[in-house]
Amino acid sequence: MTDTLEKQITAIKNIFPSRVSNVTTHDNGDDFFVVEINHEWMFRFPRQEIASKALQVEKAFLARFKTISPLPVPDHQYIENDFVGYPKIQGTALSVELFQNLSKASRERIARQMGQFLSAVHNFPVDEAKRLGLTEGWDGWHEKIIRNFREAVAPALSPSAQKPAMTCIEQMLAEPFESTVIHGDFALEDHVFFDEERGELSGVIDFADATLNDPAHDFQNILEYGGEEFFEAVMSHYRGKEDPALLKRTRLRIEARPMFEASYSLLFGFETRFKERIEYIEAKYG
Repeated sequence: MTDTLEKQITAIKNIFPSRVSNVTTHDNGDDFFVVEINHEWMFRFPRQEIASKALQVEKAFLARFKTISPLPVPDHQYIENDFVGYPKIQGTALSVELFQNLSKASRERIARQMGQFLSAVHNFPVDEAKRLGLTEGWDGWHEKIIRNFREAVAPALSPSAQKPAMTCIEQMLAEPFESTVIHGDFALEDHVFFDEERGELSGVIDFADATLNDPAHDFQNILEYGGEEFFEAVMSHYRGKEDPALLKRTRLRIEARPMFEASYSLLFGFETRFKERIEYIEAKYG
């Protein structure tokens, strides 16, 4: 057991009323380290200062959003300065493999659930969200990542890859949109859970990336997993503002994502991931 994990477990024991009989760690996130207690409780600890700030906003936002969310979301019952704890949302992460093997009836149910959930997120009052601490574009990180790609990542590409990669970014930026509250990391295989017995979604987690930005950001996995047919099925239950260009912008976001990930990885020192993204961009465009 590392010193950090030992300190985290000690912090949990200081507030947890029951005996800690089982500890499972989830160490796959960039920003948070998660400790699961007794198969029933999840405790999230920020890894760095930027995640600590995001956690404060998440606390405030979820305290309000959980009252209107059509799907279960983390219900913070232990709220400390530097971590939170909530009852575990049961279910299986909605991986690509699981999604592809769903019955038609299950796909229809989760399309309805996703449409309703994203409607609640995207219709959340912007003024209230700002009062709760949400910022535009991850407090400027969206623009910083783009600027970093232009200044530091693009020059590292071959000339043949550099031009189409930059064109992809510019095409995405050229599309106008109206900012709404977004989940910000609606990654189905990481943050969306599925009840295999009931054949429907059981909850959504991780609101640390909630921000004000393009609602198309939250539809990327929906389009990637299910194609345009599933996207349209979700949209049939979606009650966001009329947005004829949403599908186009979603496609552009998917196309530009490797460039964003390369820039993000460089900014935060994820050297292996940066190298992988550069190799992917070169293979695709070079």
